[in-house]
Amino acid sequence: MITFLLLLFPLALTLYCCWTKEKKDIVPIFCGIMSAVVVCAFKVFFTYSHRIVPFSFSENFIYYLFRLSIFPVCVLYLFFFLIVKDTKEYKVKLFFPLISGFYTIYMPYYIISSSSAIYSGYDLFLRPLLYLSLVCLAAISLHYLRKSILDKNYLFIAISGLLLILALLVPAISDALYAINYNFSLIILIDVFYLVLPGLYLLMVFIFSLSNKKLSDKKNE
Repeated sequence: MITFLLLLFPLALTLYCCWTKEKKDIVPIFCGIMSAVVVCAFKVFFTYSHRIVPFSFSENFIYYLFRLSIFPVCVLYLFFFLIVKDTKEYKVKLFFPLISGFYTIYMPYYIISSSSAIYSGYDLFLRPLLYLSLVCLAAISLHYLRKSILDKNYLFIAISGLLLILALLVPAISDALYAINYNFSLIILIDVFYLVLPGLYLLMVFIFSLSNKKLSDKKNE
């Protein structure tokens, strides 16, 4: 059962590389993996992984938000964004391979080191899927946020910014609810909606682009 946890992000990266077919993607993937190795090594030697879970949504939410979302997504990405000497377009594109590379090592390490000998279905399946969806949604939002800023499309600037915030918050909300044994049916509903959100966003962009194209064609007639 742990195979899914171990292979999800490597499989996602393999599909991504097959789709982009760019050799440059190997560099951010490698950087993400090595960053995770350094972080995990530091945690092994200098911190204690087993945590007493408080029965508090807010405490757990803050813990998961900073431990699993803010650090890899914001701190790590901003660090590489600032040091990489390349175009802004490439810096936006490196988000998915960089952060997925990080989660390839960090997610299995975190779940295995912080769990008991018995792993829950949430840890093995839902949590990895949530954070893969986080990477996908954040990568898509960053792409269209940059595009919308260049096009001065204020509607999509607002939508992309909102989805970027949701990308960071929802996994932490789900993890915090699960930690306090909240209604699992509600957690499933939240998670399912979040998992399909990247696809819904792309569908919305496609419909919006199609409608704009039709309006443009009518004006040209």
